[in-house]
Amino acid sequence: MKKYFFKISAKYSTKNSLQKSVKDYVLELDGTLLNGDKALYKFKNRINNAVVGFNRANSRCRPVEVVFFKHDDIDFVSLESGFHAAIYPVNHEK
Repeated sequence: MKKYFFKISAKYSTKNSLQKSVKDYVLELDGTLLNGDKALYKFKNRINNAVVGFNRANSRCRPVEVVFFKHDDIDFVSLESGFHAAIYPVNHEK
């Protein structure tokens, strides 16, 4: 079974309460190990659904958009709320 590792690669300062909420949420996920493609799919949906909820709760702020993209064999997550992260495939386990 293929495994993946979620790691934040860059953090930036936030501009409003919405961005702070999203950033705090994602910081809690840093270092998450995912077991299999199904877990990866659910993890991405979990992030997306959380951001939708934060956008609704902070409707006076400009909505935050989640961008998922893939380069080579690495999935990336980018949010204008102050972070970029990568989801690396685990090649070797000790």
